[in-house]
Formats: sequence, C-alpha cells, structure tokens
Amino acid sequence: MGPDAPNAASNQVLARVRWPMKTKTNWAWPKRGVPMAEIRQAWNDAKRKNIDYRTDPVLGFPGTTPLPEAVAATRAMIPLQPNGIGIYTTGERTEMGFEGTQALEKDFVLRLANLLGSAKPETEVDGYLCNGGNEGNDHGTWLGRNWLLEHVRPKAPGGRGIAFMTSFLTHYSAEKQFNRFLKQEAGLIKKPADRNILKLLPTNAQGQLDAQILNQAILQLYAVGYRRFLIVLTVGTINVGSIDAVEQIDGLLDNLKTKLNPKGRSGLGFYVHVDGAFGGLVAPFVLPEVKFGFQNRSVMSISVDMHKMGSVPYPAGVFLCRKGLLQHTITDAPYLFGHKDKTVPGSRSGTSAVACWSVMMKQGREGFRKRIQKCLNLTEWLRLGLINLEATHGRIRFYPTQMDILTVRLPPSLRRAMESKDRSRKPLWERYCVVRIKHFPKDLTRPVLRGKMKGSVVYRFLIMPHDTVEKIDQFLCELAEKTK
Repeated sequence: MGPDAPNAASNQVLARVRWPMKTKTNWAWPKRGVPMAEIRQAWNDAKRKNIDYRTDPVLGFPGTTPLPEAVAATRAMIPLQPNGIGIYTTGERTEMGFEGTQALEKDFVLRLANLLGSAKPETEVDGYLCNGGNEGNDHGTWLGRNWLLEHVRPKAPGGRGIAFMTSFLTHYSAEKQFNRFLKQEAGLIKKPADRNILKLLPTNAQGQLDAQILNQAILQLYAVGYRRFLIVLTVGTINVGSIDAVEQIDGLLDNLKTKLNPKGRSGLGFYVHVDGAFGGLVAPFVLPEVKFGFQNRSVMSISVDMHKMGSVPYPAGVFLCRKGLLQHTITDAPYLFGHKDKTVPGSRSGTSAVACWSVMMKQGREGFRKRIQKCLNLTEWLRLGLINLEATHGRIRFYPTQMDILTVRLPPSLRRAMESKDRSRKPLWERYCVVRIKHFPKDLTRPVLRGKMKGSVVYRFLIMPHDTVEKIDQFLCELAEKTK
C-alpha cells in the first residue's frame, strides 16, 4: 500500500463527516406530516455524517457493528414493542402481556450469571437488562449504600458514614454515582467518620487495585472510625485495560472481617460491586483463570455490557446481584401487575433481551472466544507496528493491559504526527477515532490528583471486532508518513 492511499481513504471518510450540521432556524413542531421521501433523505444524511464501523477506520471506540443474529432479532421483535419492565429471576409476579420476551431474558440472565461464577444461578442470583454500564453501576452503588445502612450498625460513636473506595482508573460513572447517592454537605455532620467519603486509590504498576493497596486504605479509614465500606472493582479499565485483583481482595476482606470483627457482629461491613462493563465479556473466554465474579463471597453485584464486546445494538447492559438483595431497592408501583419495581430504568426494551439471547445462543462460548482472540491478536499487531517506529523516533511508553486496549505515550515526533491536521482540520487521532487523554500519569502507582494536573498526553486505542489488519496498517502508514 503506497503512502498516498491512507490519506485518500481517510479523506473519503472526512468528506462525509462535515460539522457542524446546517443550523435550523425554526424549531416548531411540524404542523403537518412531511412526505416519507424527505424523512428517508434525512436518514441518509444522518448515516453519511455518522461513522460506519464496517468501512471507516475506527480504532478507539468501544462499539462495533451488531452481529447478524442480533439485527435479525431486533427486526423481528420491534413491531411487537415488548416492554421489559420487571424482574424475572425472583419468581414473583411480573407485568402481563410480555411472557415470551420475559422468559428469554430470564434464560439469558441466568446463563450469564453462570458464566460469571455462579454454580447455581437460579437460587443464587437475580438480575435484569438495563441501558448499560452507567446504569448498572448506578444500581450497584444504590444497592450497596442501602445494604450497608441496613446491615452494618457500628457500635462505637461515629463510624456511621460510608467509605466509597475505588481506583483512579475506574470509570467516571463511579464518581457520578457517589455524588448522586452518597455526597453530603460536610458542614451538617460534625463527626468526620459519620460523613460519606470518596477515596480514589492508586494502583500497582500493572494498573490493578490489589489487596495490599486496599488493605492499607481500609486500615487507615478504620483507624479514624469508618466501619462501612463500598468498594468498586473493575474488570477491564477503559483507559488501560487492567483487571483489579478481585480474587485476592476477596481473601483480604475475609481476613479483615475476622481480624477487625472477631465476634461476627454487624459492626463492620464490605459491599463489593464489580464493573465488568467492558472486560466482563472478555475475561471469561480468554482469561478463564481470572475469577472475578460470584465465586468470590464478597462480590455482591456485577454490571456487564452486551453492546460492547457482545456486539448487540444499543442499549444492552446487564445488572446482576446476589439473590434477595433487590429488596433493598424496591419501590411501590400499585398500577403494575406485580405492584412494585426493583430496577433503575423501569420500562425497558424487551427487544434487547431477545437480541442478547440470540447472540449468546448463536455464538456460544467458542464463537465469543474466537472473536475476542481476534481482537487481542490485532491489538498485538498494532503494538508491534508501533514498536517498529521506535528505532527512528524514540521510545514509546506502552501501559500494561489485559484487554484489547492499548494506551501509549508517544515520543515528540510521533506525537506531532498524531496532532497534525489535514484539509478537514482534524488531527490524525481524531480521524481514526483514537481517544486522546490529557494529564495521564506516567506512573500508575502515583495518580494525577484532581485539581493538580501534571500528567501528559496519552493515546488510547481500543480494538473491536470490526477492525482489521488493513485498517491498522493504514493508520501506521499514515502516522509514519506524517513524520517525514
């Protein structure tokens, strides 16, 4: 492939992605309907302005083209407008009229729970489909707060606050959920240990929150009076691709319960939520030795996304928790057939449930493994291609990863090439949809603190099933050409 080919291909894409869109001057609701021909033209215009995973060079988004069986399921079910309101794993009454899609959602949820470590999912796990990782983490935080408040009753004065603990690499939704459910006006609470507190912890050199780091942080907070701990661990951090040491931490928490609460009273408690939005559908198929799910007694809830590595249309997230915990987030809803709602979204798509079930059944374990292994192989291909540039341009810093994610700090000449713009006035990283992160720490054991931005720029690649060797070579060729 000649050096001019990548530029030509990229410019073809850019010709279709002109921003901003035409400014509208009249925002009134249409008085009369417009012809379908005009509506279809608007569809086509929107499609041209969007990226197309099938043809465009997209090397950084956690989305991909849906699998054919997911598209077929969506087309088959949408005309029926199935509502997924309710929980189908509890054995309680559910909304009438949608028994077919409810049965498929229950089947999918329990099989997923089994994949994520539950030996007897029907008696051990409850769960439902939601809109995605943000919403799943939302429910995990809400549930964790309520469970800790009801089950952990510190005996000593103070210690009634909740310590929300996670690593600085955790998805931003964790901090958002803390602000929603746990943030307080500190001036209204006199004793420090009665205040809820957010602790963003460093990681080890591999980008993992491990038992040693967490143990030190818990003991420090315990010493000043905290007894309730809500811990969020991540399987596949979105900016590095690391997996927190869930199994190791599970052992630590067992030991701390014995050491700090020897009589087994309810004066100390840990609630662990696992954010597996990205890696939850990677690790089980290519890293079976990583036990991050319900095999661990301290893990109370998990969130997973099917619209990422599951290749199902948006929205398709899943929230799972241990059997019976949903009683802590119940809301009365007298007009519903079951008279209550235990979910965050309420009404949701029954169509997504059928799409998830169809992909699970069509692909099976082996199909998922092959697709994910392909992404890992392409990630390694990209890494080797970048290494080939080191001899000319200097050392590249590769951050550790266990996923199909590659985060790099580039030497000056390659960084200038990534920032160079073409006729579209877009830099190279933007044209390939690579994520550019400012103020990222050089040393993961010493994270950049909020308000004290001293890190430097890194670029994060995220290789998905739509990517190919040709797309990666096109990017590498253009990157090298721009340094000349």
